Parts: sequence; C-alpha cells; structure tokens
Amino acid sequence: MNLREEIKEDGIFLKDENGEVLAKILFHKTPKKELVITRTLVSPTLRGQGIGQKLVSMVKEIADRDGYSLKSHCSFASRLLNL
Repeated sequence: MNLREEIKEDGIFLKDENGEVLAKILFHKTPKKELVITRTLVSPTLRGQGIGQKLVSMVKEIADRDGYSLKSHCSFASRLLNL
C-alpha cells in the first residue's frame, strides 16, 4: 500500500490513495519552544509495520530542526522517546 504523507501545523497524516487517513500523530507547539505529542493513531490494518515509530521519528526530526524540546502526552510516543 502506498501512503501519502501530509504534514500540517498540528500533526502528520498518512493517507491512502483515496485520501483516507490511516495513521496520524497529533502535536502542538508551545510558546516555550516545546513540541508536545498528544496522540498517535494507526489503523489496525497497518499495525505491526513500524508506522507509529516512523511518525514519532518524523516529529522528533521536526522538533530538532526547529529548535523545540520534545514532550509527550501520548503513552506510545513517551515509551519510544523515553520521556
């Protein structure tokens, strides 16, 4: 399955060829230069393929690139990032 990435101010969305969101990671930036991950969701059809890990890695790259410290309110992302 070919997934298309859509990166927005509030998250990263992976969509199929029909535009349906199959995975997403939601976040927000704070005035204190923190990027806070709030939720990670992956469709059951994609679980076990490392999609969630990929999304967390992409957000970490955004935080590093933009000079934000990374925080998480999402248990999945917190475990991966040791937060």
